[in-house]
Amino acid sequence: MKTALVLALAGFAVAAEAADTKTTCIDPSHSYLARSLNDHDVYVESTMGRKKPPLRLVTSCRHLEPATAFGLSAEFQCIGQGDTIVANLIGDRQSCRITKIVPYAPQKDDLPGKTE
Repeated sequence: MKTALVLALAGFAVAAEAADTKTTCIDPSHSYLARSLNDHDVYVESTMGRKKPPLRLVTSCRHLEPATAFGLSAEFQCIGQGDTIVANLIGDRQSCRITKIVPYAPQKDDLPGKTE
């Protein structure tokens, strides 16, 4: 009985996560806005189609503050953990992985100037 309850709850959690991923999908083949939030996090939101909540991409990059642009590439249609992000820095490029994706919520270490 306990095993069935645990499996049922796990199934609901997976279904909820899949539904959340679908509503926050950022397709890098379409137009999007991306800017650095701090040393290693990037704010990204889709700028085409139906309004979707913005995301915080936690990356393996370092020193993103001076980045002038970001390029995203996804293995599938939606950007996901493990996908690549390229930061164009002044005179240099930094390619790294997305380590975590969460809904955007302001944090105390975010840089000023994020637009919604």
